[in-house]
Amino acid sequence: MPRMLSFSQRLRLRPEIRPEPALGGETWWTPRRMRMAIGLFLAIGVAVRLGRYLLRFPLWEDEAFLAYNLANRDFWGLLDPLHYGQVAPLGYLWLQRAVVGLLGFNELTLRLSALATGLGSLAIFARVARLMLPPLGQVCAVAVFAVSYPMIRYSAEAKQYGFDLFLALAAVWCFLEWQRSNRPLWLAGLVLLAAVGPTLSHPFVFVAGAVSVTWLCTRWSDRKSFTPGVAGCWMAFSVLLAASFLGHLLLAQRAMGTHNSDFMQQCWSHTFPPLAEFWRLPWWFLNTHAGDFLAYPVGSARFGRVLT
Repeated sequence: MPRMLSFSQRLRLRPEIRPEPALGGETWWTPRRMRMAIGLFLAIGVAVRLGRYLLRFPLWEDEAFLAYNLANRDFWGLLDPLHYGQVAPLGYLWLQRAVVGLLGFNELTLRLSALATGLGSLAIFARVARLMLPPLGQVCAVAVFAVSYPMIRYSAEAKQYGFDLFLALAAVWCFLEWQRSNRPLWLAGLVLLAAVGPTLSHPFVFVAGAVSVTWLCTRWSDRKSFTPGVAGCWMAFSVLLAASFLGHLLLAQRAMGTHNSDFMQQCWSHTFPPLAEFWRLPWWFLNTHAGDFLAYPVGSARFGRVLT
């Protein structure tokens, strides 16, 4: 019986385009057609993101509230609790303040970083799909990603959610590329993301933490590849991630303030699992996952997700 490859060994194999056989015995998904289909959906994704950005919609409520703070504070002032119950990563606030300070204050400049992360996420996702999925899976994944409403919306919105997606994908991408090639460049990318990611995205630590655990498990299962150098890099990445997260957490708690903290707890309390009333958990689980939470490519609250 042939020896089974470990997960880490499979990741390090260079991906090849293997067309999937059709039922009739002939191959329809040739490499050329697959690349054309992916390229078409990527072009559609770029077009709709640019289109929404250039339509220059008026700022909606939360955008306007955050923009007010950017217009009326300097960099150090953004370390204090924000007006109108706003909360955002400090690195993101400073980046936005720098952009509007250099390019002017309007809808396009406020949303410029979101557009950049949205377009970058498209490119990174296509590469991640190539590394992880068979040909037909790549086409389907890129197609859904390119036209999903949340991805399009947050590519043209003056909020930090585009960074959440971009940084999460970047961490997964760097990890997969390093597992495949063992090039130090990808390790450097992971270390850089560990250092700055938590200051630009609050949920980044969850994805980066998962990368750390996966890194340890895949290399530990293949002991020969878990050299002292690899172990040291993993430790550096994990420690730097924890230090960056905890350091930003201390600053963020100060920047949030008691009023904003209480407001956020009250505003979002209904979205968390009702642990005090455990008999409601089945309904909460069904309602949450059949609504906006997994509305890709489209969907809505109150079971709108079941359409897709």
